[in-house]
Amino acid sequence: MRCKQLLCLTVVIVGWCGFVQAQDLIQINDIQTWANFGEGGFDAGDTLQILAGGDLTVSSRSAIKSGMHVMVEDGGAFTINDRLDLDEDGVITLNGGTFTCNGNFMFPDNATGMACHVWLHGGLMFCAQTESRRDRGSTLHLGAGVFQTGNVTEGGRDDPADTEHWNIVAIPPYANVVITELEGSVKEVSAAGTLIQVIDEQVWDDFETAGFGAGDRLEILAGGNLTVNGRSAIKDGMELVVEAGGVFTVNDRMDIDGDGVITMNGGEFYSNVILMFPDNETGLESHIWLYGGLMVCNRIESRADRGSTLHVGEGILRTGRVSESTRYDPSNSETWNIVGIPPLGVVINELEGDVKEVTASGGFIQISDAQIWDDFETGGFTAAMTLQIVDGGTLEVNGRSAIKDGMHLIVEDGGVFRINDRLDVDGDGVITINGGEFHSTVDMKFPDNETGLESHIWLNAGLMACNRIDSRADRGSTLYLGAGMLRTGETYDIPEPNDPIDPNEIEPKLTDPNNIEAWNIVPVDPNTTTLVTTLPNGYKMVTAPRNLIQISDAQVWDTFADANVAAGDTLQILSGGSLEINARSAIKDGMHLIVEEGGVCIFNARVDMDNRGQIILNGGELYSHVDFKFPDNSGHQDVDIWLDAGRMVCNFLESRADRGSTLHVGGGVLTLAQATGELTDPTNVNSWDIVLIPPYTEIVITESDDEKTVLALLPEEQTSDN
Repeated sequence: MRCKQLLCLTVVIVGWCGFVQAQDLIQINDIQTWANFGEGGFDAGDTLQILAGGDLTVSSRSAIKSGMHVMVEDGGAFTINDRLDLDEDGVITLNGGTFTCNGNFMFPDNATGMACHVWLHGGLMFCAQTESRRDRGSTLHLGAGVFQTGNVTEGGRDDPADTEHWNIVAIPPYANVVITELEGSVKEVSAAGTLIQVIDEQVWDDFETAGFGAGDRLEILAGGNLTVNGRSAIKDGMELVVEAGGVFTVNDRMDIDGDGVITMNGGEFYSNVILMFPDNETGLESHIWLYGGLMVCNRIESRADRGSTLHVGEGILRTGRVSESTRYDPSNSETWNIVGIPPLGVVINELEGDVKEVTASGGFIQISDAQIWDDFETGGFTAAMTLQIVDGGTLEVNGRSAIKDGMHLIVEDGGVFRINDRLDVDGDGVITINGGEFHSTVDMKFPDNETGLESHIWLNAGLMACNRIDSRADRGSTLYLGAGMLRTGETYDIPEPNDPIDPNEIEPKLTDPNNIEAWNIVPVDPNTTTLVTTLPNGYKMVTAPRNLIQISDAQVWDTFADANVAAGDTLQILSGGSLEINARSAIKDGMHLIVEEGGVCIFNARVDMDNRGQIILNGGELYSHVDFKFPDNSGHQDVDIWLDAGRMVCNFLESRADRGSTLHVGGGVLTLAQATGELTDPTNVNSWDIVLIPPYTEIVITESDDEKTVLALLPEEQTSDN
């Protein structure tokens, strides 16, 4: 029996549309199963509370939004066996019990401008996979509860350790957030320790007698002035934080030991005797973070071999007696591990009185609009600097340029970089692509010179498209391949008609990613593999699928999930292979579908493309007989169809460029029936984003009745037509 208790409310809330939204309390204290939230009457503004003994299972995709609130009490259990969206002021609170999501947890799904929160005061929350979007207002609050999430890709939206996408805060009196890697690509997030804050003048004998111990966090806030007179240690997960306007002084030896951390966000830190960094060999790392402020030490004995790291941002460290021991001298790289907090580098200066000063170097340029530069130098992008192109930013560089001497180019999701001349990635130069697009239309040298320094490309997400790359692994080049896609040309000789090339006579090319002597490709995620796909016109595509599923015979599936095709996987239909899908399916979460020449893929039900889903037609045929959503969900989905070769025929395809769909047209052809609507007509530039695949230079759209065909022409084809 469903137990729905309606509270008599004397207050109603008027929604933004002017409608009155009822606020009901629905309490569950028995075993119930709902198809979805609507069946249970759980709607906007309502609170669903699972009490002790209550066990609610929801079968299909649902959303907690518009002020909806799910609460699980101690002894209660909530389970959803499909995707769950937390959106628009939605809240989940665990005071105990269990909360299980066996599908994807979208946290949140859409960019609504309203925050959404998960509060874990107790209990266990487990999600098969979580996509967190801090930029859309998600916050995970941790108290005595535990959060576990699976299918984690290192450094992505599904990785709780990625602070760009996850906002995780401890609920006082807990002080620290702890992230633990479990088996099976699962990570666990919990809170630990006590938060101690100093806002006035205090004097302690030592940390232990004052109650500052393992797992605790001590914050010296503005106006706080703490003096410690006895020997003390920061260890076992302890963290000392000095904020702007705070002062900390220790008048005896201090040890920063196993898992101990000092964080300077501002203010002042004085060590008047010696700072052991660390004291003992524990196998754990100890860190000093200089985000800001001033840190002055009589001397620091640093032991990089024992796991010490000094991170330098906008703060300053001055340490003395540097000539007395190599361990006291920050210039000694054997005993000191000093790194700049990106995008900054490190500068060490010698001062009077046997003192050295450690500060940061380098500048930062961020582009969020459309800009055109002659070259990097005229744009102000020089040695030790970082250039970041963020969402909405586009940078076009027309002259030869170099990324070297500690320079770092970063392209974020929604950003675009294009260079129309030669680009050299040289000694200590770095390119990081976290999304968006990177285009090199002429030539890239990776690296150009033999400098003895390493140069790196991090393709974490997004597209990197290059006319050609001369890679020289023997000169220190490494491509770190994540969820992004590399397309690079001139990788093999294109035979002339009636004059085929003997492959035995071709020397391995520096431009060919298959040449392992020239290309050092390292997967970012060790659970992925490197896949190099040969495309037409001398191009090759490089990706890193989690799993590669290849089909070379005739197969019939209900859905992708039935065949265990999951997030990050690549499904490749080879010559002679055919795949027929009979139920609604989705190409999403980084999945790639590749149809090679001689391969056929047929969809007899609706197809949805979402969240970095990719279709690459490389000579085969793809037929969609029902609906094709490109993409299905709102928000920026980053979905692409690549028509390198072959034919794609769709009965009804709705494109949404405003949601991140892009059709790339090369040697393939797209035929569209019912192509007269706002979203189905490829001539509508508001809903269709159509771009050319090099070396094609012109898009042609032909029409016959309500059917339209999209194709591209090569330069010589345009000439002959004209």
